[in-house]
Amino acid sequence: MQLNTTIATDGKGLWSSTSTDVQCTSASLAYCTPECDFGELRVYFDTESWLVDEVGLVYTDPGFLKNLKSLLASEGINTVDINYSEAGMQADDYVSFDVGAEFIQSWLALGYRFC
Repeated sequence: MQLNTTIATDGKGLWSSTSTDVQCTSASLAYCTPECDFGELRVYFDTESWLVDEVGLVYTDPGFLKNLKSLLASEGINTVDINYSEAGMQADDYVSFDVGAEFIQSWLALGYRFC
């Protein structure tokens, strides 16, 4: 899913106190169980707009999660079962989220596939 939009952080996460807009480029369902009841959503960002080595991980930022959910919901994706995945799943160019069956079914219904 192409995003090409900004998603704001509020600086209240455990890994960063930076409040800014993050230029997000795409989102992909990187993993899904065969039952389609659990998966990993990756939201990729422009590493020039968020420098992990300088400001920390987006991980746990409540504003980013809230704003991402709002964006995805506006596209018709069910966001009731999306939350940050564990810290070890985060990367220098994406934010990792655990997603459940409701998210996955709405994702697939809109024609998006797995990566």
